[in-house]
Amino acid sequence: MKRLLCALAVSGSASVFGASNCSFTISASDAGWYNASGFHQPGNRSYFAGYHASSGMEFRNWFVFALPVFDEQVVAAELRLFTFHIRSTNDTLTPELHDVVSPITTLTDGGSGQIAIFNDLGDGPVYGTRTFSRSEHDSYVTI
Repeated sequence: MKRLLCALAVSGSASVFGASNCSFTISASDAGWYNASGFHQPGNRSYFAGYHASSGMEFRNWFVFALPVFDEQVVAAELRLFTFHIRSTNDTLTPELHDVVSPITTLTDGGSGQIAIFNDLGDGPVYGTRTFSRSEHDSYVTI
């Protein structure tokens, strides 16, 4: 089992903290989206969520992370994204972060007709939500 430690220099000496006392960044190893017909093009790492008027379909995005093994309970996590464009019929929208049970290789392999994966991306426990305004486009945001 790996142990995650963080060191903090204090008056010339180092203090070691367990995982609950530090923060770190893990980049997504893959990302993408599925539309309501169950389509995802492997290798397309763009993310897009919501209803797309011209296609008449809903889209749901996903992110894959290689997490280290923790020997302590993780008490908080944040997802930091660049928003690119935020389009909404009103001034705000509120996406949800759901638990996903689809195997990672099935999720990332994509293809068409994968409606079970599309459904999985929108059900299960909610890990977080955040209300966005259209004025937050082209910026980094945290959920």
